[in-house]
Amino acid sequence: MMEKKQELDNRIIRLLICSTLPLILLTACPFSPSIVDKKASLGIQVRDADTNLEIDGIQVDLLVEGQAFQRDDETYSFATDRSGRVQFEGLPKKGFTIEVPETEIRMRFDTTYYEGAFTASSFNELVISLERKKTTFVGTVLDDEDNRPIEGAQLALVPGNYFAQSDDRGRFVLKATKINKNFQYSLTITKMPGYYSNSIDIPEPKLNNENNLRSIMLRRTEQWEPEIINEGEINIETKRGPRRIKIG
Repeated sequence: MMEKKQELDNRIIRLLICSTLPLILLTACPFSPSIVDKKASLGIQVRDADTNLEIDGIQVDLLVEGQAFQRDDETYSFATDRSGRVQFEGLPKKGFTIEVPETEIRMRFDTTYYEGAFTASSFNELVISLERKKTTFVGTVLDDEDNRPIEGAQLALVPGNYFAQSDDRGRFVLKATKINKNFQYSLTITKMPGYYSNSIDIPEPKLNNENNLRSIMLRRTEQWEPEIINEGEINIETKRGPRRIKIG
């Protein structure tokens, strides 16, 4: 009698194990082949946003719920080849994100493919224009006599080929993509009628960051004179000199 009961208990235990094991395996393997479209692929090309040239050696990740996707012991995290390309074979049927992590000189990039956003069982393609981090120079151009902002001042970073112009509040933002820390840079203001040129040394610019140069003062030339006020007009001084408003 005891032997029959023991045998019955063993059968029940085996039945429970067989019925729960698939559920355990499914839980332990969330990226099972059943949710992967093996025939769908995604080809990616990474280019420089400024030059449009291909970039090799850039890491590209395919993420699902914030984690690198894995399939058949393969992690979907690859580096671009010499032509700036990488290809993912077999795509998850659920939504996923393509991410290029931030580097020392380049900005982070990501884009999300929501469920059904890619062509199933077919080739998909994505071109990524990757932005370089920029070294920026900001400040305000002022008249040194009355501290009024000067609009339209032309600024140039020397050496280099980067330029900017002050706005109606005298403010400017000059962006440079390539800065050599071994060079001695200066910011020069020229082509401003009625003012002398000015140059400011920038001995150690902060690479890939904002450099606040604060106020740059321009001194008026001897030829700088207010305009003659005609009868029936009011003289209003502005950044570049007087401006007249007709009232009669």
